[in-house]
Amino acid sequence: MHLSRKDAVPASDASAFEGLDGVGSEELDAWLRCWREQLARRRLQLLDEAANECEQHGDLAAALALQERRWAGDLSSESAALAVIRLRAALGDPVGALHDYQRHADALRQELDLAPSESARSLALELRAVVRASAGTAAPQPAGPLPSRRRGRTIPR
Repeated sequence: MHLSRKDAVPASDASAFEGLDGVGSEELDAWLRCWREQLARRRLQLLDEAANECEQHGDLAAALALQERRWAGDLSSESAALAVIRLRAALGDPVGALHDYQRHADALRQELDLAPSESARSLALELRAVVRASAGTAAPQPAGPLPSRRRGRTIPR
């Protein structure tokens, strides 16, 4: 019997050693934090590997679901965000892919005060062109108020 990487990824996102914080010493708490971080990194790596395996076998929907789980752990992760955006577009949902790009851009700005990379912005431009071409109109704009030129006010959409 052959198990895929997908089978090795825990179904739950629950934290390892839950409920043990504060039970012992500060050293035990530090040890628990260290192991949780290592396990979380390994879980994200397994999700990525399993998604790549699904994609190689042509199961884009399963690959997307796995990459979404990976991205949920860190919305500012560019590699996870780009994988989700690319897979959603490949599944025929460029509008959804643009929404994912906006979520990633917002997370980068809020958490790290950064803009998306050039490659991410380029992908978003390509997606906007696809949306415009398929709709025959302008691509949808991100939700939220528009900045006003008068005294820092915003204009609702």
